[in-house]
Amino acid sequence: MATVAAIQAELSPQGLGTQIVIEKQFTVDTTDTFFCRGGVVAVGKARWCATTNTDSAAQQATAITAAMVA
Repeated sequence: MATVAAIQAELSPQGLGTQIVIEKQFTVDTTDTFFCRGGVVAVGKARWCATTNTDSAAQQATAITAAMVA
C-alpha cells in the first residue's frame, strides 16, 4: 500500500505542486479515494478519484491522472 506522500511525489515529481494535488484521502476496504485539484494537468478541475490501494504509488498516480483528465 502506497502512502499519500509517495503518490503525491509521483503526481508532481519536481515537487513544485503545479501538477495534480491530493487534498483529502479516505479508504474503504481495498479502495483509496482521493480528492484532487488538477493544477496544470487539469486546469480548474477538482474531483474524487478512486484507486486500488494494493497498487503501487505509480499505478495509483496513473489512475488519478486518468480520472482527472477524463
